[in-house]
Amino acid sequence: MHRVSYAGEKFLVADAAIVALLDFAIVIADAGQAQPIVIPTVTDDGRPSLVRSTIGPASQIVAVPIDDGANDPDVDDFVEEISDRAKRYMRGRGIPEEITDRVLHEDYPE
Repeated sequence: MHRVSYAGEKFLVADAAIVALLDFAIVIADAGQAQPIVIPTVTDDGRPSLVRSTIGPASQIVAVPIDDGANDPDVDDFVEEISDRAKRYMRGRGIPEEITDRVLHEDYPE
């Protein structure tokens, strides 16, 4: 699990979801686009929640790991959706190979 800071707010996000989100932010920035997004989060008391936001070229997202991710919620649907959306914007240049490989193969931490 990671504690994420974005647009003045802080929330908890599963490891796989934040890696996918950060990759998506890089791809969207490279394309010069902004996209609405619904991020699966967890409240401080462990309840599932959602954060709605916009990710764009100037997004400044900070994610700090807070545990080993063993109790992360299932975010497979989010990761698949965000990976599919990222693929639509990938141009193959300017995006580090590590990110390109992860997005194309949906190889995110469990």
